[in-house]
Order: sequence, then structure tokens, then C-alpha cells
Amino acid sequence: MDKHRTEYIISGSHSEKLFAAVDWYIQNKLGGDLVESIEGLDQKYLDYRLSEGIITLHWEHYLGISVHAESSEELIKYLDQIKAEFSSI
Repeated sequence: MDKHRTEYIISGSHSEKLFAAVDWYIQNKLGGDLVESIEGLDQKYLDYRLSEGIITLHWEHYLGISVHAESSEELIKYLDQIKAEFSSI
């Protein structure tokens, strides 16, 4: 059974500095444990375990920065916190 996923766009910018700030926030403010990191020439994916599931931070040179998670109430609360923290950037 496929689970629905929620995606929030953090920025249309491909700023690696902003990506690093979101990474730091997820690990240090939300308590996310980095479980997987995939990096290519123009994309990066970082997966973090938070409470009941996985949140993915995605950086793509052409699309910018986004966060994704299964659509569970708990994980969406984390996505909302990330979006609120970085929405004014």
C-alpha cells in the first residue's frame, strides 16, 4: 500500500548555505537522526528519522530546496516547523 506524501518547498534557490542551515535545524532543533545521505552532481537527499518516520531534505540545482514526508500528523508537524523557520528566507 502506497502512503501519501507531503512536500513543502523551502526555497526556489539552490543555496547550499540554506540547505546546510535546514540540515542543522532538523538535526539540532528537531532531534532528527541522519539515516541516509545521497549526493550527486546536482542533487542531494538527506533522510532523517524523526519519531515515527522519515523526513527527506532534498536539494536540486534547478528546483531548489524541499522537504518531504509521509502524510502522518506527527511528521507534518515537523514539516510545518521547518517551513515556519525558513519561510522568510
